[in-house]
Amino acid sequence: MTPLALLLVLCSAALHALWNLLGKRVSPGYAFFWLANLTQCLVLLPFGLWMLGREQGLAFWGWLLASGLCQNLYMAALAAAYRQGDLSLAYPLARALPMLLVGVGGLALGQVITPAAGVGMALMLAGCLLLPVLSLRQWRVRQYLTPGCALALLAAVGTSGYSLIDAHAISLLRVWLDGLHGRQSLALYYLWLQVMAVLVTSLPLLWWPRFRTGLMQTGRRSAGPAMLAGIMMGLTYSLVLWSLALASQVSYVVALRQLSIPLGVLLGIWLLGESYRGGKLPGAALILGGLTLVALAG
Repeated sequence: MTPLALLLVLCSAALHALWNLLGKRVSPGYAFFWLANLTQCLVLLPFGLWMLGREQGLAFWGWLLASGLCQNLYMAALAAAYRQGDLSLAYPLARALPMLLVGVGGLALGQVITPAAGVGMALMLAGCLLLPVLSLRQWRVRQYLTPGCALALLAAVGTSGYSLIDAHAISLLRVWLDGLHGRQSLALYYLWLQVMAVLVTSLPLLWWPRFRTGLMQTGRRSAGPAMLAGIMMGLTYSLVLWSLALASQVSYVVALRQLSIPLGVLLGIWLLGESYRGGKLPGAALILGGLTLVALAG
């Protein structure tokens, strides 16, 4: 992994923790994240329309819609998990499992992961699973058998899905447009297309009265924070897309983004008054150790 790709992923991780904190603190609901995505779409609209019209092929559009469905699954499950429990519980679980799923998926696609990177990702996964433990002396499996944990794991499935799909879709986009535009332009164009896919695949929800009511209520109460979260989300994923264009291993990019986990834990403790006892601090230390291994291995 190049130094630029590493820097991009680390900046993305910080922004990711911050917009999740904003969503949890202001309005933990799917409507909040939907409005944030609408903001991204509108901000990037002029650029997207300027890039639109190039031929990408039916296969590309199919992958794009699949990514939009995975993003909707991620947002809906994450919002529900935040309503059920603490940021320091739902956020680490939602961010931990994608490392393993994408790593296994990468191996299935023929990618080679070095032993050091494998150990680093294992340490990070162990640290993420340790974070929600209330007491190191009284660890129980039932601490994870809650609706909040189940929803966080479902969000992780969505994250894994769109991470793998986006890497493939971007490779297709580069084949068609790399000679016409730079990598940054391709990343921003794909981000806009992906946000459009999120909105398009969620259009059936507009026929659901409960969703329309929640959308209007959230718009009246939290339009400003939702717009800010949307801008932060756009910056977060555009940096990831750019790093995917520079890195040879998707699993490394996904793993390094987990720096947002200890940042999210610290923000939850500091700003939301959540407990720092139990496995949170040791878990954060394991994650940082794993991050170092992955960075050196890449």
